[in-house]
Amino acid sequence: MPELITLDPAGDPAAYTDALVKYAAGEVPGFIIPGTVSFTSAVLVRFLRKLKIPYEDIWYRHMYDPGLVTRWMERRELPYLEYQVADGCNMRCSACSHYSQLVDGPGLLDLKETEKGFRLLRGFFDNICLIRVMGGEPLLNPELHKYLRMTHEIFPQAVLEVVSNGILITSMSEELTETMKELDVTLYMSYYPAMKGKDREIDDFLTRKGIGHKISEMAEEFFKVTDLKGGLDPAAEFFSCSWRFCNMLRDTKIAACAYPFLAHYFNDYYGKELPESGEVDLEEEGLTREEILRRLDTPIEFCAFCRQPGVPVPWTRASGKDVPLEDIAIVQ
Repeated sequence: MPELITLDPAGDPAAYTDALVKYAAGEVPGFIIPGTVSFTSAVLVRFLRKLKIPYEDIWYRHMYDPGLVTRWMERRELPYLEYQVADGCNMRCSACSHYSQLVDGPGLLDLKETEKGFRLLRGFFDNICLIRVMGGEPLLNPELHKYLRMTHEIFPQAVLEVVSNGILITSMSEELTETMKELDVTLYMSYYPAMKGKDREIDDFLTRKGIGHKISEMAEEFFKVTDLKGGLDPAAEFFSCSWRFCNMLRDTKIAACAYPFLAHYFNDYYGKELPESGEVDLEEEGLTREEILRRLDTPIEFCAFCRQPGVPVPWTRASGKDVPLEDIAIVQ
């Protein structure tokens, strides 16, 4: 192994100056990025790529096998993955970027197809550092405990988190709370104004059940990113987007972000034609791990309609059945 410099993914970019100077002078051939339980390693690689450092000079130390160091695009570990067990949501935030407010009913996902996708993914990757179970609202799915056990069985070293808006936390079933405690699943509550004053009750409940948890700061605003005019530079939007590290698994397919799987809700509701392409079919003949990584790091068609970081709007809940287009999209 050449004498590479290890960079801390959680470090301040200003602290990388000395390492970058040595690299530019030819004193070191490249950098090692250690894996972490977040997508900070991917963010650091994006920083290096903006400085025109080629992938060949960026290496990765696997989190659960520290003795394994490979080039970034040959790694056997994904830093982060999310999947949804319910597309619908009982909070119905007006500017929800996952279009959950447009879903009729809970929009439950199929457990067997999700398991099939995870088993296919396990054939390409040894580990995923952090897996987040998302929505919509995941607690709407009465079989959530089965999804958690399935995920843990296939990727036993992955850290698991369930992301919830909090409404149903104190009414979680004993089966679910025991599963989360046994598997050491963290519950992350996205804290919205509608839940103001209920955080203490939720904290007490989860503490009593022995479930590790985090409660976010109050979200006073959302960001509208869907730009109906399109015409944006896909590469510029993609490489300035932190969501491009939010790789999503849906049935037997994986994508850089959620939009290839969720844009159809927007199109069906408003009669639009936002792109719905960009996923990687894990059953594709001849597919390799390197090809998956390359395609997950490539702009998709939707990027031309996704303005980053978006237009801030005050947080509100969708009232009534109809959701005005201007509540969810940039229309001017």
